[in-house]
Amino acid sequence: MSIVSFVVAAANDERTAYVAHRDGLSRIDFRRGTAALMTVPKGVSLARLERIRWFRNGLIAVVLDPDDSRRIVRLDLNGAGTGVTHATTLESGLAAGGQTSLTISGDELIYVVGDRGGATSEPSLPAAFAAYRVRLR
Repeated sequence: MSIVSFVVAAANDERTAYVAHRDGLSRIDFRRGTAALMTVPKGVSLARLERIRWFRNGLIAVVLDPDDSRRIVRLDLNGAGTGVTHATTLESGLAAGGQTSLTISGDELIYVVGDRGGATSEPSLPAAFAAYRVRLR
């Protein structure tokens, strides 16, 4: 049995959401009841997106690279929101492994990676974590 993994980000218009999955990134139109793969420019990959969040008519994504490091990427969308026009790496070389969490507040992104490698007195808490604060532009 295979497990399907995907992450969702809602746009600010209450009728659109974006879903990152094994085959890339899809746009869901709730009014029409449709879903379609996003178009991307040549050289841009939407593979291995771990987290996505809506930000100013685009998406902020955490990408897992082949060397298991992570990077934060801004995905600019076309006017219709149906395709990625440009991808910009905002941070690279972020900690690999562990559970991740991501939130955006104002113009700042907070990204946390927890490592369950060591023991803690509280089993639900990670033994250690790394937190990153990234100014979004």
